[in-house]
Amino acid sequence: MDTQVPTLLIVEDEDLQFEVYEEIFGEDYRIARARSGSEMLEGVAEVLPDLVILDHVLDEGERGLAFLSELAEIAPHAPIIVVSGALEAHERIEALQGPRRATYCLTKPVDLTQLAGTAGGALRECGASDVVLRFTALDRSCPAAEEEFFSPPTDRRSRPHRTP
Repeated sequence: MDTQVPTLLIVEDEDLQFEVYEEIFGEDYRIARARSGSEMLEGVAEVLPDLVILDHVLDEGERGLAFLSELAEIAPHAPIIVVSGALEAHERIEALQGPRRATYCLTKPVDLTQLAGTAGGALRECGASDVVLRFTALDRSCPAAEEEFFSPPTDRRSRPHRTP
């Protein structure tokens, strides 16, 4: 079993809300904080989070969903949980769709037990270990013989042309 403590990046501008998250996750995670999307993007490569909790309404009028694509590109292995009370149903659906998307979208006020369970499940099912498992499964399902790499091409353009 992996004994490394996972890193949780919490993108939250409200101090009280951050303290609640810190209380819930402080014993099981190494916690990093960003107050805005801009601050998050500046530090995410240094932090290398295993999991991200992203608030939607942030400091300086920023919107968390506006940074979702860039965050998913910088840390594609990290599950992203968007937590917001300001998202309409169609915005939640948009946040969960596409290649650079949130893994989960929870509505504030969030049930803290549900959030803790979602975070644990996200790490088990969607984190870096999941990426490794996918590549391992792909490697096992597609064994390639050395001869295949070095054999002559077999597509129809490489065959001699026959005339009737």
